[in-house]
Amino acid sequence: MSPRMLKLSTMLAKLEVTEGTDATPAAADGFFAMVQPPNPKVDVHRVAVHTGAGSLLPSVVGSRRFEGQATVLLRGAGTAYSTSVLPKADSLLRLCGFAGTLGTGTTGQSYTLRSSGFESFSVYQYVSGVLYKLLGCRGLPVLTFPLGGVPSLQANLRALYAAPTDVANVVPTGEPSLGYPVMLASAFQIGTGNFAAKHGEIKIDFGRTITPREDATATTGYAGMEMLPDRVPVMTVEAEATLEGGFPFFADLVAGTQLSCSFQAGTTQWNQIKVNIPVAQFEKLEHGEKAGVVTYKATFILTSPTGVDNEITITFS
Repeated sequence: MSPRMLKLSTMLAKLEVTEGTDATPAAADGFFAMVQPPNPKVDVHRVAVHTGAGSLLPSVVGSRRFEGQATVLLRGAGTAYSTSVLPKADSLLRLCGFAGTLGTGTTGQSYTLRSSGFESFSVYQYVSGVLYKLLGCRGLPVLTFPLGGVPSLQANLRALYAAPTDVANVVPTGEPSLGYPVMLASAFQIGTGNFAAKHGEIKIDFGRTITPREDATATTGYAGMEMLPDRVPVMTVEAEATLEGGFPFFADLVAGTQLSCSFQAGTTQWNQIKVNIPVAQFEKLEHGEKAGVVTYKATFILTSPTGVDNEITITFS
């Protein structure tokens, strides 16, 4: 028998009508992904009774759930967005606690963080002949924009357990026939003066929390994976150091200055990913070095003084 190769990965995801009930996603709900097959988190209880020979009695298996990971390279649809034309990453963004909004004209499809109404998805992961079903699935998102590379969304998945089965891989349909946008000509700007920092990779960890809801009436021991509304989005950027007169890194750090920030990957209509951050505040600033050039390793916390879900807007346009 041939070895199972991790690179042969397909992921299907479909919105559940009832949380935890299989929505049976099909090829049209699919996309290619870099998948880490889910690990079973199973409570195995040792029976603390010794026989006369000192041996343990057989253990007992209790609650079980899945934890996995999927990373999707982001790109546009290649055509105007509509209710039936959305980015392939739409389902992954939504199960990670984002709400989608369709704009008008060339505005595109935008995503912001939710505080309620979290959606659950049935996720099928096909990994070299084995199907893993992740039901009631939600995810913890991390967004990465690498220098000269393709932006990606990594989702650390949490789901109810279902037994894996041997099934032939499914090829997703509807993948756009265009290349991926890259992080060049990023139009990065920060602060009221729209300072165009020379920067490298940008990473945003959205600081979400998912807690398993225990339920002894359920066969798996869990009612679902509950996403909490609280979050702490953090953005890290390494930028070329400048004089304080060029941009006041230190002054803004100690003053707690509220800075707006924006950047993008891609420059072609319907294959651009734009990020807008109304308020970013320095949380940490450290010196670094690249090829003999002094850099600042900056960590920002993304806040919302108005209490609205607008810490960040991700727009496919």
